[in-house]
Amino acid sequence: MRKIAKFYINNLKGTIIDKILTNTGAKITLQVAYDNIKSAQYKLAHMRINLESRFPNKKHELQVGKYSAKFYVKSGVERDMFPRAGGGISEAPFILDLIDELESGDVFFDVGTNIGTFSCLVGVALEDKCQIICFEPYPDSAQRAVENFNLNNIDNICMHEVGLANTNKVIEFNVAYGHTGAGGRIQTSERWEKSGKMKDVIRRPVRKGDSLINSGEIPEPNVLKIDIDGEELNAIKGLKNTLANNDCRAVFIEVHSYVQGGSPADVVSYLQNIGFEGYRSTPSGKQPISSYEFPGSADRLIFLK
Repeated sequence: MRKIAKFYINNLKGTIIDKILTNTGAKITLQVAYDNIKSAQYKLAHMRINLESRFPNKKHELQVGKYSAKFYVKSGVERDMFPRAGGGISEAPFILDLIDELESGDVFFDVGTNIGTFSCLVGVALEDKCQIICFEPYPDSAQRAVENFNLNNIDNICMHEVGLANTNKVIEFNVAYGHTGAGGRIQTSERWEKSGKMKDVIRRPVRKGDSLINSGEIPEPNVLKIDIDGEELNAIKGLKNTLANNDCRAVFIEVHSYVQGGSPADVVSYLQNIGFEGYRSTPSGKQPISSYEFPGSADRLIFLK
């Protein structure tokens, strides 16, 4: 019933089928069923949060290559993150390529820090010999990241609770309902309605990276990692002058199927036009990008000068 109701709400409004369902009264039945299911999901999310809050903080040690970092695990969402990040699966080659690129004395931007997976591993690997600047607008994730930095005794690091974009203002963040710590995402209202996901809406500031640097609030980066669920094109446009600087030599970016204001190919061409050469991160090493085609899932790319 849930799948039928969701399909109707997302795909059949305004069609001849919609008119038939309305005339027969079936439309009301479907809408009521859908609303009841949504209400039940809210209640289950509340129950999960209440149950998780009864347990003390658990710790998880994440091993990626020869590097390991510890993380507090305070929710099922956070627990489920770690099999993706370590154990030679998914992000592991990407993380190791990033660590290999960083040098002593570098400034590293972690754009979309979440709970600090990348920054903690970088901090452990570089032993505080590079400066880590984090950007995480979702307050719960930012707080969790700072706790993880402290757990790993990482000192040369700072957190900015803002998002990077191509504008300086306050915007609405849509956050998957019940996702404490990990799970905050900036997504458009239209995209959330199509997905049928529950969401909380919070208002948080976003800034142009160039503006923050020009004002002297943060130093210029040598290496960046960007993973912000579809907002990557806006972020790099807001860093246009910084990325064109010769001292900025590497961008590690996860490109998603939905890109606000463009497409995955637009992200690739924008960075190439600035002077970067593109590579795809794979378990067998970096593969040069000649003619870019999006693979149909999140694509982890490396751009080097």
